[in-house]
Amino acid sequence: YYMNAEVDMAKKIEKKYPGMIVHFLMPTIISEALNPDLNKIEKILDDNPGLFSGLGELKMYDGKEPDDPYLLGLLNLAKKHNLIVMMHPFDNHKRGVEKIVRQYPEVTFLFHGIVEDIGPIGVKNNINWLDKLMASNKNVYYSIDAGLQIYGWQKSHSGKNIPKEELLPYLKAHFKEQLQTDLGYYKKIIEKYPDRFLRGTDRFSKSHFDREVSALLEEYSRAFIGKIAPAVQEKFAHTNADSLIKE
Repeated sequence: YYMNAEVDMAKKIEKKYPGMIVHFLMPTIISEALNPDLNKIEKILDDNPGLFSGLGELKMYDGKEPDDPYLLGLLNLAKKHNLIVMMHPFDNHKRGVEKIVRQYPEVTFLFHGIVEDIGPIGVKNNINWLDKLMASNKNVYYSIDAGLQIYGWQKSHSGKNIPKEELLPYLKAHFKEQLQTDLGYYKKIIEKYPDRFLRGTDRFSKSHFDREVSALLEEYSRAFIGKIAPAVQEKFAHTNADSLIKE
């Protein structure tokens, strides 16, 4: 049911705002009972040529590995229909990720989350892993989004909605400090692969959609972009995304 609703919504959006939204079909991978049938997904793609530019976000909530037969079926569809695969692997999925990007060199993979998910302590280790992955696989792209959003600064904040009254003062007080930290994590690798990093948002917390918080997050994002190499700024900000979608 939800897949049909998703397709109907994409059609309505496209009719109202033609060419302004890039649609990805998202088969949520939750459980064997709820995972959409691959044949149904293929029928949706066959019946709606050109409506979808990608599959995803693919996030394996049911514990599947990236090279699980079900995921490989989705990758086969992406290859057949020339779709970008937007995936959020978890830290334990590195081996599977390495396998699928080699197995499907014709498929463009847009990853996010795997670096940021594990928190500041492990960020550099995962950036080193991402560096090696990108060096060996030209079909790998990465969106930095959650890494430039403040989801929380304590372990107790994990998965919780931090109220505006708590979030906003923290952001303002630690703006420069957080900016230097994030530049230390990401600046070097963005500049090393200037054509394959994208700026995203990935907001989900209620406070992230508050007008004042949203404005400050945009200010932070622009401050970050302003500190990377001038030749890379527009690429990271928007032209890499434009090029990826048009491929």
